This record gives sequence, C-alpha cells and structure tokens, in this order.
Amino acid sequence: MNHTFDRDPSTKMVTEITARREEALSHNEKPDNQGKLTERHHDRLKCIVPVHTLSGVILGILILHPVTMVIYCFEFHPELTDVRKRLKGSPQKVRRAEILLKADVRGPNWTDKKIAEAFSCRVQTIENLRKRLVVDGFEIALNGKTRESPPRQKVLVGKQEARVIAMRLGKPSKGYVNWSLRLLAERVVELGLVESISHETIRQTLKKTV
Repeated sequence: MNHTFDRDPSTKMVTEITARREEALSHNEKPDNQGKLTERHHDRLKCIVPVHTLSGVILGILILHPVTMVIYCFEFHPELTDVRKRLKGSPQKVRRAEILLKADVRGPNWTDKKIAEAFSCRVQTIENLRKRLVVDGFEIALNGKTRESPPRQKVLVGKQEARVIAMRLGKPSKGYVNWSLRLLAERVVELGLVESISHETIRQTLKKTV
C-alpha cells in the first residue's frame, strides 16, 4: 500500500519521515530495539521518529491512510492522564487530553474515525489537533491558542444598557410614533451616554431583553 503525505505541517518532518518510509519499504525493514525505522501492521505503516526530532516532542507517527497523519506524544502521557482523571482545566482541555490518549500507539491506539465517532466530532477535528501538536507544540495543542489581541471593549455597560432599554420602553422623541434603532442610537449620543454608537449595537443590547 503506497502512502503519501497530502498535508504538510512541517517541511523538515515530512522530508525526514518520507525518507525513512521509502527506505523501510524498499528493504521491508522492521524496527530495531531502538525503534528507529518502520513496522508493518496489516494495511498500516508505523514510523517511529527519533527523540530529537521536532524538539523531542514527537516520538511516533502512524499513517492510517493518505490524508490522515496521527501524532503520538509519549513524553506527556502522564500529564494527559492527570488532566483526564482530575478534570483539570476547561471542558475543552479535558476533551483534547482524552482524544490524544485514545490515539496513544501503546493503547488504545484508536483510529481517527473511531475517535471522531466516540467524541461526536469530525475526523478533520482529530487531524487538526494532531497537526497543532506538531506545529504549535504540546501546550497549545492541549490548552488552545491564546487570543492575539484582547476582545473589543463593550460600548454599553451596566447602567448605560439599562438606560437604553428603559428609553426603548418609553415614549419616542417628539415627532416620532415609535423608536427605531437609528433613532435610539442618535438619542444615546445626544444624551452623552457614549461618543458614538451604531444601530447594530443598539439592536444587540435590546436583544438581551427578548
């Protein structure tokens, strides 16, 4: 079965692993005591990567089919287990730890498809998690990426929101039968609650009361 790399998270990794794969296939070699090359398991080809590869984080790669690359991280297995047992961190973090543990080549060694079915997600989600492990490292794979820029500060807060809601429930400005979003936005600025505000922000504020 001819396996190829359709995804390229790391040029260095792809070059090294592809070379090892081709060498092993041509000689039909099995892993030695140090587990340096490859081993055939029916229709699956397991490639063991030296510890120094990719800063020592990745110790093994299992190719299940041409477009799926499964990464195993033995070094952090105890931490993943601790996160799962103690439910340490956010639900997302615990979920990621469980997914990586299911993929552990030492067991249970689940396939992408089986993991996706167990966690009710897409196979692509599993692949993305492993790709993140290679590209961004263990901490980001487990905890997720930190927001590069802080979230936008709310235009209306607390008492300001209450004023807008109360205004909407009261009589509109003179000459108008009903409040429109744009009219409310103009009135909020006139009253000095904020320097500027869009009618969409007014809509979002009023939506909270529905």
